Parts: sequence; structure tokens; C-alpha cells
Amino acid sequence: MSFIIGLSHLVSLSMFTIIFHFIVKRLPPHFALATPMVMIMGDAMLTAIFYFGLFELMDNLKLFKLGIATSFMVISFSRSIYFMLNERV
Repeated sequence: MSFIIGLSHLVSLSMFTIIFHFIVKRLPPHFALATPMVMIMGDAMLTAIFYFGLFELMDNLKLFKLGIATSFMVISFSRSIYFMLNERV
């Protein structure tokens, strides 16, 4: 159960990706180098909120961390494919 709750972090990361994509489309082109850093910092903040908000409720902390790591793996793979096919960012 802890793994599935950790994997549910995928929902918040994918929502952040969608919102971030709409924001990036409206930025001027000279902010292009700042976008990866903003994405990394946003992921870190969302993960810290998710982890520290739920780690006391978890029975198996190792599986919870593994679920969060798996959600990062899946969202990174999905982002790279999405942004490569979209070619706007």
C-alpha cells in the first residue's frame, strides 16, 4: 500500500508538468535556459511537501520512497517524450 501511495505522486507531478508547459509557452525566448531549473525546483518542492506530509502515515517507508522514485522515473520518461514530440519547449 505504501508503494501505491508513493506512486500516486505521479498525479501531482503530471499536473505540475501540464501547468508548467502552459506557463513556458507564454514566456519570452530568453528564459529558455531557466526552464529546466524551474522544473527541477518545482519537482523538489512538490516532492518535499508530499513526502513530509505523508511519511508519518506510512507503514513501510522503504516502499513509500520506492514509489516516489518510480513516479519520478515515469514522469521523466513521459516528459522527455512529450517535449521531444511537441518541440515547443
